[in-house]
Amino acid sequence: MQWKRLLAALLACASLAVLALPASAGYFPDVTDPEMARAADTLYALGVVDGGDKGLFQPMDNLTRVQFCKMAIEIMGRGEEAKAQMNRTIFKDVPATHWARGYIAVATQSTTSGSGENASTTPGIIRGDAYGNFNPDRAITYAEAITILVRILGYGDSDVGMVWPSGYLAKADELALSDGVRLAAGDTITRGQTALLMENLLFIDTKGSDKEYLTNL
Repeated sequence: MQWKRLLAALLACASLAVLALPASAGYFPDVTDPEMARAADTLYALGVVDGGDKGLFQPMDNLTRVQFCKMAIEIMGRGEEAKAQMNRTIFKDVPATHWARGYIAVATQSTTSGSGENASTTPGIIRGDAYGNFNPDRAITYAEAITILVRILGYGDSDVGMVWPSGYLAKADELALSDGVRLAAGDTITRGQTALLMENLLFIDTKGSDKEYLTNL
């Protein structure tokens, strides 16, 4: 959609203005695909990514579970909560010294909305395995990434069916969340592909509302 591109471009331009870069340039010099560059710049403008010490996005690098988890929490606007959760141990393979301990804690937390008979509990957006491990350094799969993003939009197992991951993948297709990225469920996912998915996320209505996710930020 043209308005989607315009808004994303405005977000990207905000970051470029701060850095005094020419309007024709993207923030990340190593992203040459125009669609991916716009998505990466949008994530930069929202504070989801920073490019590291060298200012590179590294679009072809695969993401680990913990790296994707951090990006997911940041795009939810909950990065400050992660700092306050650094003292919580959730998984036995995430020690107290782990840099992303707080992000993992926030991502696995259940949230409660409403009160009394109208109260409902929503599980966290990411889970560990049956052995109590998070597997932070394992490359995240496309199915896992899609599941997390669909949950961010407010959908859970009861909305997509109990057969994983087909239900979440089908919901992502229905919502147009997966537009521009076509991978098999078990494929690894790159930083560039993640940027495209997260940009899509911003312009999809959250469950039960007519408001796009971007309006929550």
